[in-house]
Amino acid sequence: VVAVVASAMHIHSEIKIGWIARGAGHYDRAGHKEKALACYDALTRQAPRQPSGWYGAGATCLEDYIDPERALMYLEQLHALDPNYAHLNRLLAKAYDAVGQPEKSVQFFARDCELYPKDPKAFQFYFIALEINERFNELPAIDAHLRRLYVEKSELLWSRTNRQSTAES
Repeated sequence: VVAVVASAMHIHSEIKIGWIARGAGHYDRAGHKEKALACYDALTRQAPRQPSGWYGAGATCLEDYIDPERALMYLEQLHALDPNYAHLNRLLAKAYDAVGQPEKSVQFFARDCELYPKDPKAFQFYFIALEINERFNELPAIDAHLRRLYVEKSELLWSRTNRQSTAES
């Protein structure tokens, strides 16, 4: 009986967490940011080991409410949980920059580049952070890498376009 009750309670909890997560995503996509943030916040309390609540709350605070201090509360919790969570380092870098900690910002942008070596946006943000912090000696290497990324992307796009036109002929 105890095992059945415990299982039922666990299933109920998982269903509740799923509904909160879906609600957060729904409200976020619909532009109801206050309701989305309330759901993300509830998700962090109900499922503190689930990264999506921390990330959603942090991103909403940073990008929609322009409240980097509050965003850092959520994002630092997520960083402790999973430091390599998708683009978390980029959000942390933006938040640290907004609160006037440019060196931390540069470190997190650098980490985002390590995790996403083929993402031009990661390197663009990193380049700007280095430039703002007057770390000019590091810029040529980042610039060269960024150029290579753009060349690779254009070659890939070019080859796709040529294949499509050949297939249509």
